[in-house]
Amino acid sequence: MEAFIQGRFFGLGDRRGPRSDGGSYKSSIRFSIDPGTGAVSGAFTDVGKTAGLKGAGSLTVGDAVSDGQGGWNIPVSGSVVNGARVGPRIDFSLTINVTEGGAVSVSGKHDGFPSYELWSYSANGASLDYFYDQERYRNAFRLFGSGDVKFR
Repeated sequence: MEAFIQGRFFGLGDRRGPRSDGGSYKSSIRFSIDPGTGAVSGAFTDVGKTAGLKGAGSLTVGDAVSDGQGGWNIPVSGSVVNGARVGPRIDFSLTINVTEGGAVSVSGKHDGFPSYELWSYSANGASLDYFYDQERYRNAFRLFGSGDVKFR
């Protein structure tokens, strides 16, 4: 799960869309899960740069919990502030569900700014499972807070 700013706002934006190979980000959470056992491995969390300064915050990947149907729910959350450590925060609290067959879905809440993407990788290649577009400049006001976006 990565958060990034598509538009260019005074050196804050990444000027990118969804990318299966990563790219610049404001926050990044990556991990592997065995759909058969629920074993989570290789957890990686990082806060990116804004206007050339490293951001600060907290990103977590929780333990996988059975969904009762052969799949797994993995909680991920974050609260990150920009590189200048002033202004808006990126906040999200999500549950990523991986079915027994490896299909991925997501539920929870996140702020309406910036953009978010969730990719899954399997032997069949990369799949964009969730993308929230902050719509570049039109929703720039959300940078300073507008409540959470609920999604499935």
